[in-house]
Parts: sequence; structure tokens; C-alpha cells
Amino acid sequence: MSGTFLGIAERSLYRTNPPVKVRPLFQASPDRTKWIALEMEFPNSGMLGWWQPPAESEQFKAWTFQTEESGTYDPAKDSHDRYFVRTPATPAIELIDFHHLAEPEDVRLCLTKEGIAADRCATRNLIFRCGDGALIGPMELVVREDRLFLEARETPTQLSEMPNHLEVTNWTNHVFMPPRFSLVKIGDFDLSNDVLFVKRMLRESRDIGSDVIARAKLTEKQISSFCNILETLPLNKSRQQRLRRLTRVAAALGEHISLQEDGLSSLLAIPDIADAIEREKEAARLRAVAEEQAQIEGLLVKQQELVRANAELAQASAALKERLSSDELRLVQVQSDFDLSIAETFLKAEENAATFLGNVALIKAAIGREVKSASDKSSWGERGRTSESICSTELLQVLNERFIGRGLNSSAAATLLSSWAAGFVPILHGDLAMDCLECVCDTLTGGENFVSSISPTTGEISDLLSTMGRSRTGSGTLESFLRRAESDGQLASVVFEGVNLCQIDNVLLPLLGDLSDGTRHRPSSQGPQVTNTRLGPWPSNVLVAGTFTPSSLSMPRSQRLWRYCNLVSPTRRGPAVKESNTGSLTGVTLSEWQQWIDADRSNANGPLQTLAKYVCAKMGSSSSYERSLAALAFGLEVNLAEITDQEKLRIFTRSAVIPALVTSHKDSRALLAGAPVELSEVDSDIVDIIGILDNSVPQNV
Repeated sequence: MSGTFLGIAERSLYRTNPPVKVRPLFQASPDRTKWIALEMEFPNSGMLGWWQPPAESEQFKAWTFQTEESGTYDPAKDSHDRYFVRTPATPAIELIDFHHLAEPEDVRLCLTKEGIAADRCATRNLIFRCGDGALIGPMELVVREDRLFLEARETPTQLSEMPNHLEVTNWTNHVFMPPRFSLVKIGDFDLSNDVLFVKRMLRESRDIGSDVIARAKLTEKQISSFCNILETLPLNKSRQQRLRRLTRVAAALGEHISLQEDGLSSLLAIPDIADAIEREKEAARLRAVAEEQAQIEGLLVKQQELVRANAELAQASAALKERLSSDELRLVQVQSDFDLSIAETFLKAEENAATFLGNVALIKAAIGREVKSASDKSSWGERGRTSESICSTELLQVLNERFIGRGLNSSAAATLLSSWAAGFVPILHGDLAMDCLECVCDTLTGGENFVSSISPTTGEISDLLSTMGRSRTGSGTLESFLRRAESDGQLASVVFEGVNLCQIDNVLLPLLGDLSDGTRHRPSSQGPQVTNTRLGPWPSNVLVAGTFTPSSLSMPRSQRLWRYCNLVSPTRRGPAVKESNTGSLTGVTLSEWQQWIDADRSNANGPLQTLAKYVCAKMGSSSSYERSLAALAFGLEVNLAEITDQEKLRIFTRSAVIPALVTSHKDSRALLAGAPVELSEVDSDIVDIIGILDNSVPQNV
């Protein structure tokens, strides 16, 4: 289910997880400018499970969120929900009316001094409307006991008006803003404390341009001293009134109210303030004299050091001149020796011309190879592939030959191609993972393969765009590589190296899920399409893969990873063949790649399709996952035609079936034992796969 919803969090009535559920109230309109009535049903209870709610989810109940279908939903169980809240959810924005407070300043004083009852608000993300119609916010308030307060902050908030076309939504005693809205900004509202506010106002008052202010000659030090006195001085009623008047004048600067000379002069005429300013001026004069004396002493020391350095430079200069004279004499001697050597060479050439010409040919060949190698280094914006291309019918044959040449088992190549064609993101593990990916990408994309290592410090999906990576054409950020691939329009690939070392749930899982769905819409032969992901537009001509890196820093892996990915385990076939042509770059055009993946969409009825249907029926999988698993089964049937059915079944089971069963909390041994096809070595494969996924699933086989 797609779209954005507004709902209320409630404590679950069942003792089992999840602890918090969300009751949907409204859904966003197609243009996201208002909330409308729900158009979907939410079996079994009309609510959604929330597996990772924040601590404040029950005190402040209004949230906006997106949904995701549960892979373990059972209609027969009342506690099961078909959908759950996709993390993270966002607090809703609530509109609070303060009609009894006439101006924004009154609202600020109320929120900082008295606060507002927490049970009056469904969220901490609030917009306040005062009596004159002005809107303040959105602002996030802090909780103290059972009330919400506004804390002083240096950055101002927006002061706005409500446009006529904007539609708010009422629910019980609460008013919510639409999913997407734009207010009419009329200014900024200062939320700083009083001392900082007065200090700012006095600084800004110098720019008014009035002759009165110009004669006041306010300096930075005088302003600072004045504000320090205001902060510490016990003010009587008269002084308080003057300070309040000065504050009102500062608030009215935007309405072009002039600052009166008598107000400022009266304030500065307060005896305590005048005495403190004079004392500060005298202290500043003494500090300035001391600083000047210290600077003069420092300059004298530097002058002595420069005199010594100048003498040393003069001595070094004389030594260099002497060495230069000696080098000039040696250069004259070398030139004379070179002339003699050239003369002897030509004399020998006259005696044996054939040998001389042969040496010249060898030198030219060597120089030619070096120059060609240097010219082949493309800039970041150019493709690194050769002009040689292969058609779709030759792709698998060429890959098999290259895998055999490198000593790799060619079944990994067929599994990789079938995974991409079926809409899975392949994850490779083992010592041969990068060798396998390099061979496939050199053949399929002409070496246009961007490899980026994801570190544990990468905490947000947006951080991926700035990660650095490398390819045969240089290095750069992922964002620049995607722009170049979209403009180029040819096949390219991105490999996330060490996905088990990053925070998969926050960083990679949202992107892999979007790409897995998006790659089922195949790229057209006229050019690449764009898949909208939470990272931004992703060109459909850019294939994606990942690797597991053995490390003690491995992070726990998400149980939802295998809804979008499958596992590829490259193995060694034998020793590499040195004379084989495994390093040349080739490429498949976008139209040829389209023809190849379209061929993998045919219907078939082999043992792999039978097993795929059986597993999906037992798991209660979604229709999109069923189509992808069936497409992967057919791809392996076709692309692994030279091996036995038992070998195909084992590759299919290890790659997709066992990871899906284990992460779905299924009894893998019992389920596969009842499969309608004969399987071998199931127990050892289950143990092996669980060893790879040990940080992501419970040990239930």
C-alpha cells in the first residue's frame, strides 16, 4: 500500500508484539494538499502494527506515516495486522488557537513562563495562531512534568498568515495541518532570551540612519557592557519601564518607527549604568595599552629572528651559486660526451644499418604502447569501455568462457544475471565475491562499475549520495556517478561493498526495497527510465549488487533484507587459464539487455518453478515476491541448462528459498522435506546459510 496516512497511536490490547498499534484516521489526497477519508481497509482490527515506535508515541499520539505489507500476516489470527507502519514515522503538525492572546509576543511569554497542558496536544510539533491571526511556527516544544514549554533559542521562527485555499482537518478537539502546505511568510519572530534580544536590538538600531542614533556613537564594547549591566542589575519600576519601552521600540523597527533620542539618553543616564560604562572604558584603555606593548615586544623579537634568517639565506645563496657554477661545467661536459656518443652511433649505423633499424623499430613500438596506455585513461565524465559490444545471445556464452578463464564456477554468473532480470538485488559473499562481480561488469557494462565501501558511521540513507567510490574511469561520489550514468544512457553498475558493516535498516534497506520494485519495470530500448527511491531518482540502466565482508565489526542484519535480495555464493572451478582473454572490456547495449531480460519472462513448468510455487504458498508471500521468485526460477532453469536438475535446485534453494524461509521464522527442514520435488544436502545447506545470516535471524531451522 502506497501513500501517506494520519493516525493515532494506541497501546496494543494483545500481550504479543508489537507493543504499539496505530489507528488510521485519514489519508493524504493525491496532491498531498489535504487529508481525505480512508479508501483502504486494514484487516484484521482496522489498525497497523508499529514495531519500532519512539518513546513518546503514546503521550503524543498523532503521527503521519507510510505503510508496508506484513510478510507473516495470518487472517485467522485476530492479533495479526495485514499492514505495519514503515519506520520512521513523523509527528503530525497541530494548529493551536490562542485567541485570548492578542500578539505573538504574548504567545511567547505564555509558552516560556506558563506553558501549555501536554494532554491538550496530540503532538509536540505545533503552530500557534494568536488573536491578530498571525501564525507562529511550526515549533517543537519540550516536556516538563505534565506541561509543554518553549525554550529560548538563538534562531528565529517564522511568522506567517494562513492562505485562503489551505484546508485543515478537525478530529475531536484537535486541528491538523495537511501533509504538504505553504504559509504566507510575513516576517521572523525572535525567540532568544531578553539579554540577547536587547543586545541584538541595540546593534541593529545603529543601522536606522537617524542623526540621533549617529550622535549616540554606540560601539560594540558599549553595547556589550550595557547588556551585561542589564543582566545583573536589580531594576526598579522606573528602570523596568524604560527597558520595556526600549524592547517595544526594537519590536517596531520593522514598521519604521524611529528611535527617540530622549529614550536612549535617559536610559544611558542611569547613574549605575553610566558609572559601569566609564569603568569599562578605563579598563578597556588599559587593556589596549598592554596589548600594544606586547605586540611591540613581539615585533622586536620577530625582527631579530628575521635578521638571523636573512644572514642564513645569504650564506645559503652563496653556496647555491657555487653549486650552480659547478653544475654548469658538468653540463657542458655531459653535452660534449653526448655529441661524441651520437657521432659514434651514426658511424656504427653506417657499418650495420639493419641492426640500427631493428633497434629503432623496437623503441618506437615501446613508446607507442606507453602513449596508447596513457591516452586510454578517460576523465570521470567518459566511458571506460571499448567499442566492442556483444549481443544478448552471446552474453551467457562469453561470461561462461571468462569465468572458466579465471578459474571461477560459471553458475555464479548465471545466478547474477537471473537475479537482476527477476528484480532481486544480488548479495555476494566469500573471498571470490569481488572477482565474480568484476568479471560480470567488465563483460556486461564495459567495466563501468562503481564500487563504494559503506562504513558503520553512515547513519542515514541521504549519506549514500556523498560516499566516495572508484571505477575504471576514476573516482568520485555516488551522486556524480548516477548523474553521469543517466546522461550516458548505457548499462552501468553500483556495488555496495561490506553491506553487513553498515546500519542496514536506516541506510540500505529503504533503497534496496525501492530498487527491487522499480527494476521490475524494465528499461526501454530508447533510453533509461528513472526509478523514484527515497535516495532520489535512480536510473534504471544502473544495476545494483552488494557484498558481505567478513569482519568482527559486522552489524546485525535486517530480517527484511531477503524480501528484496538473494544470496550468491561464488566458488572456485579450478586454476585460472593464463592465455585466456579475461581482462578485455566489452559491453551490452541497453536494447540488447532488454531483449535478454524479456526472454527470461516466459512461462515454464520445471522443478524450480514447482518449488517456487510451493514455497510461496507456504509462506503466504505477496504477489510481487511470487512473480520475482518465479522469474528467478525460470532464469536459472534456462541459464543453467548444462547442469542437472538437482544442481539447479540446490543453487536455487541456497540463493533464495532458504534465506526467505529462515527470515520468515519457518521450520525450514520440515517445510523443504514436504516439497513436491526431491532435494539433496538440505540440512548442510540450511546450516551453512544460517552461518552467513547469524546476525539477522533466530536460530530456528
